[in-house]
Amino acid sequence: MFKLTKEDHFSWPVKFSVPQSNGQEKDYSMLAEFKFVNNDRLKEIMTEEEDSEDFLDDVLVGWSKFKDIDGNDVPYNDETRSYALTQTPIISAMVRAFFAAMGGKKARRKNS
Repeated sequence: MFKLTKEDHFSWPVKFSVPQSNGQEKDYSMLAEFKFVNNDRLKEIMTEEEDSEDFLDDVLVGWSKFKDIDGNDVPYNDETRSYALTQTPIISAMVRAFFAAMGGKKARRKNS
């Protein structure tokens, strides 16, 4: 049974790959904390020419289980967030994850 909640954010898995100098990729994953957005705001986001960083500034409120290349936890703070949001693989993966979450099971199945 579906129950309305007053929660204003949710956790969602984000997986991304980072190119390495040897021609390979290294896979990473994390849990992003996104704000719920209402349908009107979602429509605005989808029709505006807003760039990904501005979009994530609006909906990304935290993360967990995010490790650096040495396996150390990456804390969520202004410095790490600013740096992460300059990295194309991370930005792309977060945007895809947010829309997969908003689209529900059908959208995830269709895009896999």
